[in-house]
Amino acid sequence: MTSHKPSIYDRKFLHHVPSFDADSQDLLHILRTTTLNVSSLFPDIQCTVALLDPSATSLMLYSSSQATTDKLLSIPFQPDSSVEGWVIEQRTALALPDDSSDKWTQDFALVDEAALFSVPLIYQDICIGALTITSEMPVVFSEQTRHIISTFANQAVPAIWNVQHLRTMQQMGAQLERDQHYLRTILAASSDGIAMINDQQRFIEVNPAFGQMFNLPSEQLVDRTCADIFGCHNEPKPMCCHHGCMIEHALSHEEALDYTEVDIHTAGSNRLLGISVTPVALKNAPVCLVVARDMTAVRDAERGKAKFLSMITHELRSPLNAINGYLDLLLSGVGGELTPDHHEFVQRARAGSENLYALLEDLLLISRADSGQMRLNRELIRLPDVIENAAEELELTAADNGIQMHIDIAPDLPRLYADAVRLQQVLRNLINNALQFTPAGGSVLISAKRAEVGHSVSATSLEADDEPQAMLQLQVKDTGCGIDPEFHQRIFERFFQAPNDRIRQAGGQGLGLAIVKMLIELHHGTVTIESTPGQGSTFTCLLPCLLN
Repeated sequence: MTSHKPSIYDRKFLHHVPSFDADSQDLLHILRTTTLNVSSLFPDIQCTVALLDPSATSLMLYSSSQATTDKLLSIPFQPDSSVEGWVIEQRTALALPDDSSDKWTQDFALVDEAALFSVPLIYQDICIGALTITSEMPVVFSEQTRHIISTFANQAVPAIWNVQHLRTMQQMGAQLERDQHYLRTILAASSDGIAMINDQQRFIEVNPAFGQMFNLPSEQLVDRTCADIFGCHNEPKPMCCHHGCMIEHALSHEEALDYTEVDIHTAGSNRLLGISVTPVALKNAPVCLVVARDMTAVRDAERGKAKFLSMITHELRSPLNAINGYLDLLLSGVGGELTPDHHEFVQRARAGSENLYALLEDLLLISRADSGQMRLNRELIRLPDVIENAAEELELTAADNGIQMHIDIAPDLPRLYADAVRLQQVLRNLINNALQFTPAGGSVLISAKRAEVGHSVSATSLEADDEPQAMLQLQVKDTGCGIDPEFHQRIFERFFQAPNDRIRQAGGQGLGLAIVKMLIELHHGTVTIESTPGQGSTFTCLLPCLLN
């Protein structure tokens, strides 16, 4: 076996070592120049460059034998079954046959080539590929030959790295540009207003829909503060500023805020915006994503509907009062004595008219609340008086149905600053609901006591008060049919009635509990239910002990 030496020695061989422009963008030019120069220096060998792709799953090959080809050959990256794969994996040079005794290289001793030498291409401790020379003749590559091949490799590595890095950066830049285009397209097409606000409460990104809500081009909102746009310095302050800045709270607590509706006064218009605020953690600085939806049309439609309902209800009350009056006259005998059958007919008509009147009262109450005209007539009241009055109204109904009614009032109840008429309506609805769904032989318990509970964060509050707050607990408990847990939240919705055989017997429109919830929340209280089918229900109202 002979030793392979280069045909040109010393400094002369350097004329064959290519020099590359660091800004070169032609990877094929670099690979072609490198392989051809090696082949010209060693005429009887073949030179191949294998580059590891960014995913580290395949090798891209270019050989001096394909000098006229402008494509790279792709093969799987398999360190255990290819010379180039082993050299890249081990990050060390390999010469065959003289290294074939090594336990790592015995598998490569039977390759087609009679001799080869492969050197890793390493740039700043990153192995990006391998340069390999092969010969069909059984030769041993001398140390001088290996040194020359290593020099070729070292000269090519920076240029290859620059091209690959530049290509990766170009691909990333193109992908970033596509992503930004998609994002801008989505933002521009969104009917919801979308904005990004930084930790200085300044807008850094605004879509056109958001700008339209304030009658301004979106670019004019950028770099302005949210206090300026939302009018936080005005009086009265918008809802989002009543308990501190929503943006500041979301960023400091790193939590999304509940959906909030905010009245915005802009030049020549008054809008209602539904706003959600979500903090977003970015690398450079935290920001808030603000999504706003114009609810003005919905609000105006609701107000129009409530106004129409209020008007119709008022108009129906007058003729209904006349009907009730004349029916009462018939029942009193003013128009002549009625036969038993006629008396029953008139009584049924009177009962139906009374139910219709009660429905109109409920609808009128709801329409007032929806239109913002619902007002509480607060005064210092005694809750026991309210409970006794409500129970007295329905004690005959309980007796007729064979249901026992009990009252349990704690002796230390403080006076309550509330609307006695509305609280009595709450109790009347709860007691009537209990009587409707309790069979004969059952019971209804009305209780009231003082309770100390933590002050929860309301929908409009941003700061929680850990101090316990004095509350009055009002409960109505029955031994009726109970309510399935899946309907516990829905029973407070308007016109909803949980599926139950007794509903068809009891009738009703599903407004009673909705009115209870509405009136309790107007008193800044809460109402909850505990119920198990077949074991009755317990409705609990918590009312704050407000003194003024």
